[in-house]
Amino acid sequence: MAKQTRGGRANRVNSLIKQLVSEEFQKSSDSLINSLTVSYVDTSPDMKSSTVYVTSLSNKKGKLVAILSRNKTKIQKNISSQLDMKFTPRLIFEMDPLLENIEKINKLLYSISNE
Repeated sequence: MAKQTRGGRANRVNSLIKQLVSEEFQKSSDSLINSLTVSYVDTSPDMKSSTVYVTSLSNKKGKLVAILSRNKTKIQKNISSQLDMKFTPRLIFEMDPLLENIEKINKLLYSISNE
């Protein structure tokens, strides 16, 4: 039997949070936050927390994490007013490792092709 993916409600909450966080990033006056893109959102099964994975072409990851942690409360509050849920999931921001992984794979492929 194939492994089942999570149900419809979790998927709807994930896509809604992704949309709302993206809109909050666009509204921000900080140019670093404006440059962020939400890759995907993973909400826990109990709907108490959501991990928001963000990507940026900027190499200032430490600075981005600090800015996101400073603005986390504001973003959380704005999203909570727009979500129609009893409890708003607590947002956890993480940098998406996708770009780093792609870069590593490209380096490996390049080193293999040169041998």
